[in-house]
Amino acid sequence: MTKTLTHPAAEIARAALTAMEPIRAQAALESALEAEPSHPDLLCELAFLRLYSKEEAQAAKLFDSARDGARAALLAQRLAEHFFCLAESDPEDIDAQAEYVKFQAIHGHPLENVGSKLTACLIVKNESANLDRCLRSLRGVVDEIVVIDTGSTDDTLAIAERYDAKIGFFAWCDDFSAARNESLRLATGNWILWIDADEELAPGAARAILQATVRPQYVGFSLEIVNYTDDREGGNEFVHWPIRLFRNLPGVKFNERIHEQVMPSLAPYNLPWARLDGGQILHHGYRPQQVEEKGKVERTVGMLEAAVRENSGDYFQWFNLANALIVAKRFAEAEHAARTCIRLVEPGNSMGGLAYQLLTTALIQEDKAALALEVCDQADLARFGGILNEFERATALLKEAHYQEALTTVDRCLTLEWPQGMTGDRGIATHKRHILRGQILTSIGRHQEAIQMFDHALTVDPHYGQSWYGKAVALEQDGQLIQAIDAYERAFSDSDVSASATRGSARCRMTQGDTAGAAALYRKAWEGGFSDADAWIGWVQALEALGNVPALVDAYESFAQQHEPSVEVLINWGRTLEIADLPERALHCFTEAIRREPEHANAYFNCGDLLYRLGRHSDAAHIYEAGLRQNPANADGWFTLGNSLAQLGLNNGAITSYQQALTIAPNHGKARHNLEVLAA
Repeated sequence: MTKTLTHPAAEIARAALTAMEPIRAQAALESALEAEPSHPDLLCELAFLRLYSKEEAQAAKLFDSARDGARAALLAQRLAEHFFCLAESDPEDIDAQAEYVKFQAIHGHPLENVGSKLTACLIVKNESANLDRCLRSLRGVVDEIVVIDTGSTDDTLAIAERYDAKIGFFAWCDDFSAARNESLRLATGNWILWIDADEELAPGAARAILQATVRPQYVGFSLEIVNYTDDREGGNEFVHWPIRLFRNLPGVKFNERIHEQVMPSLAPYNLPWARLDGGQILHHGYRPQQVEEKGKVERTVGMLEAAVRENSGDYFQWFNLANALIVAKRFAEAEHAARTCIRLVEPGNSMGGLAYQLLTTALIQEDKAALALEVCDQADLARFGGILNEFERATALLKEAHYQEALTTVDRCLTLEWPQGMTGDRGIATHKRHILRGQILTSIGRHQEAIQMFDHALTVDPHYGQSWYGKAVALEQDGQLIQAIDAYERAFSDSDVSASATRGSARCRMTQGDTAGAAALYRKAWEGGFSDADAWIGWVQALEALGNVPALVDAYESFAQQHEPSVEVLINWGRTLEIADLPERALHCFTEAIRREPEHANAYFNCGDLLYRLGRHSDAAHIYEAGLRQNPANADGWFTLGNSLAQLGLNNGAITSYQQALTIAPNHGKARHNLEVLAA
């Protein structure tokens, strides 16, 4: 049994190592060793510090000087375990063999659950499109592959068999942990690599992983997961660092039905975990095409809603729900989930900082930028300031049109580093804050500086539509229309800005006099699945300029198929139908406008004009009278009423109407002429 440490600095160092604070441990030991350079407790803790800094050879050299330290027996065990794994992984490493023999003799007990054998564990269903890529990346890295199938109907199992995978079956029950625990049951490795079929090891990850599996002094390692969030190679990336490589120890299991975790079951072993630099996993499952094909967003939201119903105090799942709702563009619900996470999470937990960012994102998308600014201040008070918070603050300030303050904030954001191991959208550090600065500069008319920002972003990701779109806006405002058209068209393939970019290109073409080209682009924006009312207006205006009446009729019909026409749209549609010589359909539009809004005088006057032209003078007179009750100061209305009455032979009424028109508009030449004709 390990005796209590007698040296206070050794106690401090041990506590710091347990808290995974090696710098604090190093400082405590260095100070104490200056006064007592040969104290065995201090040297023993220094050896542990080297062990947990992956400097095992240095720890071994310190052992003889630390042999009388309070934790020397445990140190010998840890070194024996490490050198055993090292020798097992490389039988030709004679030095590792010798060190193992030395420390195992000191330890004097059989080693348990120690080795370097690695099992990759997957759960799959209909992953034939992804599985080969995943398993191919595991070649030469893992000793065993376990695949648990939850109901595939494609070639998934045939692919797994080609890689000699150990295959098991599990009836899906809406619980990822239950399925993953079945994979653990079949695994025989000393280490588990948890990976999914839509993931793959990054090139170069093998070396880092194999180096990790000879270090059983750690209970597990967190790996950087690079989540691709668009369909382009090298596109947007969201990174996080979950425990994906861990020791296969008794009692280890997954918890939570979704966004499952293994760390709670590893905690009782009182062993630290470490970040595995260089051991990236690339995740393709958040690419839009895969998300849509699998119905991933709806499924994830549903499972997370069930999870928080079962345990409403679980801040982690409230965070995951907020994140999923942001992806689903259900921003009001995301706001609630993020606020709940913030309320539940303990102070200082990094998850709180991410929850604040999700909350600000949701508020900005809800057009609540002022509230988002308050949340940024709250995040600062909770000590979650930094690059993400400053980015969100600058975004909210831009939304609020506080341009100078936004510029100051984004400049501050540009001075901040992306902390090592941080979860989040890493593109903020590489190029998105430059895009944001460009947008702010565009808003204050500093177009050339803005263009430089967008050009910088394009050196990082040459195909990112947001960068091209931002540059196009700046070029357009600077009067560089040809260059703007080119930049807009480079943004067409980005679904987030495609409609806006198409409108922008159309707008530039319209300004240049390419009305037909503008009309085609506006139509593309309207019919491209965006239901973009601004694009439809541009399309109609271009068609009117071209005088293309048949196409205008089609445009109005297309609008009515997707939206309820307003009264103004009905009136303009009616006018177009009248020009197209479709009077009955035009009359229907006008009467529908009157029915919808009986106080709209213009609807009456347009209807009256059509009835007059159709020779239905009595109906026209009644409609004009109704319109004049809504707008008695309309001189043209009185004039056209007079014309209707004159056609009906009601000259006295016509004279009165013309006189009323002249009272309102003394220079109304047509009314004066007709009055003189009747008076004669």
